[in-house]
Amino acid sequence: KNVEQLGLFSHNEDVDEIATQDLRYLLLGAISGHLTMKKKIDLYGRVELLRDAREFYVEFLKLCRDYGGDFPSNPPDMKSLTRNRDAKIAKYKQSKALDEQISGLAASLDIDENCRRYWLLVVERWLYDVVDEVSGIDMEITMLSKMHDFPRSHIEEERKKCRENIKPVKPFVLTKDKLQAAVFGAGYPSLPTVTLDEYYEREVAAGRLPAAHEDPTEDQHSDDDFSDKKLLKQREMDDWKDDHRRGAGNRKNMG
Repeated sequence: KNVEQLGLFSHNEDVDEIATQDLRYLLLGAISGHLTMKKKIDLYGRVELLRDAREFYVEFLKLCRDYGGDFPSNPPDMKSLTRNRDAKIAKYKQSKALDEQISGLAASLDIDENCRRYWLLVVERWLYDVVDEVSGIDMEITMLSKMHDFPRSHIEEERKKCRENIKPVKPFVLTKDKLQAAVFGAGYPSLPTVTLDEYYEREVAAGRLPAAHEDPTEDQHSDDDFSDKKLLKQREMDDWKDDHRRGAGNRKNMG
């Protein structure tokens, strides 16, 4: 209202006639609509809220159309931008390009030419967002209007049924062992339940490990001594055969 009283904008002017410091006020309708959409309200009051926001947005679009010939590009047409997938992709690319240009100019707003270009691009960027918002508002108003055909008591009753049909979540408790398992990466008990000897005996009994080597008995020692003596005698005989030719010393031709 204060802007209207100051007469900053006129339908008979071009955008070139707007002072650079006043260009930002073109966004008042868009920002007002955006903030209106942020309000929290129940479903039955939301239709009125949506209509208020739409009114702000439309006011912004009309103002931009009045100055549209001198903007970097003409304000987008709502139907053409929401008609098909290709148009939406093109709109997305244009929006990203605008964001990059705006970011590039943000650091040099002390230069009047850059500052003016910056605000014109910001207004153009808002145009794309507002077009989408108006389209979404129209769809939501249609849906909510159908909902109003049902009495509030009926809707509350349906909500109550939904809440009653929801199964409660089973409570759970994180025990110390589970916390330890999460930290150390294994679900084993924190303290051992058997000794190493007990574990070994179980594995031997199950046949998964060999039995321990037992100390030899006296009989086994005697057998070993006998085997050693027999082996020694055999080696001595082999050595003697190597040193004496067969038949040597047999002067009487015996054998």
